[in-house]
Amino acid sequence: MLYLCIINLGEVLYVIEKEKELQSAQLALSRIKELSIEVINAEEEVTLEAAHIKANYPIAYADCFAVAAAKKFQGLLVTGDPEFNSFIIERSNF
Repeated sequence: MLYLCIINLGEVLYVIEKEKELQSAQLALSRIKELSIEVINAEEEVTLEAAHIKANYPIAYADCFAVAAAKKFQGLLVTGDPEFNSFIIERSNF
């Protein structure tokens, strides 16, 4: 199963709208919804973990949600963001 945190979905959409236009972002959203991707909410567990990650690692806050979601579902974080190349995040106690 593929998971996408709602925070990261919002980030994808704002970047598309900023670089292209609203219609392009809306098209991207409809295409994402057609895929086998479960969009997860940023509930308390994920949000607390994201906050912990942000407090300890120099990455963007939205990226912390992607890491937190991957940890919650014991999944592999797939990204092209070079920001992730410089560190490994250990499991926290949240």
